[in-house]
Amino acid sequence: MAESYEHERWLELEDIICNFLNSNYGKSVNKQTMFTEFISLFEREIHVFILAEICVPVAQYITRGRRCTRRGITAGLDFLMARMAVCWHSAEASLMLRVAWLEMCAYGDPYFSQDQLNVIFDHIRTLRRSVALLPESFMKGTISIHFHTLSTGIAWGADRYRTAYQHLNIFCEDLLYHLYSYNASKEYRERTEQSWAKRLAISALFADNITDFDPVLYHIIMEPIRLRRVLLIFTNCNVVNFCKFKKFHARILPWIRRANLIPPIFSLGLIEGKMKLLEEKFRSIAARKIAASDNMLTAEAVNRHVEKFMENTEKYVDKMPKEFDKNWVKIFWRESSE
Repeated sequence: MAESYEHERWLELEDIICNFLNSNYGKSVNKQTMFTEFISLFEREIHVFILAEICVPVAQYITRGRRCTRRGITAGLDFLMARMAVCWHSAEASLMLRVAWLEMCAYGDPYFSQDQLNVIFDHIRTLRRSVALLPESFMKGTISIHFHTLSTGIAWGADRYRTAYQHLNIFCEDLLYHLYSYNASKEYRERTEQSWAKRLAISALFADNITDFDPVLYHIIMEPIRLRRVLLIFTNCNVVNFCKFKKFHARILPWIRRANLIPPIFSLGLIEGKMKLLEEKFRSIAARKIAASDNMLTAEAVNRHVEKFMENTEKYVDKMPKEFDKNWVKIFWRESSE
């Protein structure tokens, strides 16, 4: 079959297969059977990087089809290792499969031990260096987007918001180039940019080392979305709106508990923990602004000012006229709204 097929036809077939696997129609087929009984007949004739791209959704199907059990993960990893033997001579193709391998590992038990997480993030750091060293090309952009999306999800799940923000920031830089290179429609580009702009803003909010939100507010993909106003609460140290936000959050938690509205991947404890993270960040920004206004104040005096500042506002906040957007509370379960 391979010998009688013209080179141009191979290119056409590669495009058809890739587009099909990533389409809505592709979601309904048995990708493992499709690969075993069809694609494997000519896999060595396909451009090696395209083959790696095809293998990613097939490995995902194998793993998810077994509900991400240990057996399913092993089957997905075995499939990828077999393809490594075909793709080893291409740095880009090998790296694409290594990123997919990391994805299979991340499908495991969501409650990783700290040691397991450290191993996973060591792999992420190694892969990040490998991706950065690739020569600029469309292949590098494709790998980068897949890798940084995956790393963001893993970091978010592990409550490592600083790492999530770093990967997401790089991803958003690559995203625009990728969308335009695929000639995506204006409507699709805008919808995609909005979705990732929200994730970038939320990651910045929870990242412990981000207190200056200007780079996020003026990021190339950041349109006037609702979350801009959340970032501005911190940027402007708007204690009234922050306290209103905090009180509203505390008031609706019992209702959320009764209505069972929290997505399975979250818990009330996690949501409460995120609120504490935001309050700590807000207090640190307030402390920095107070310290900047009077260089003579000691750290203890600054902390006393912040405590009084927050205490007085919380006491009288209901009498203050400023209002906030109640939809802001959705930042606590970002993944449920995507």
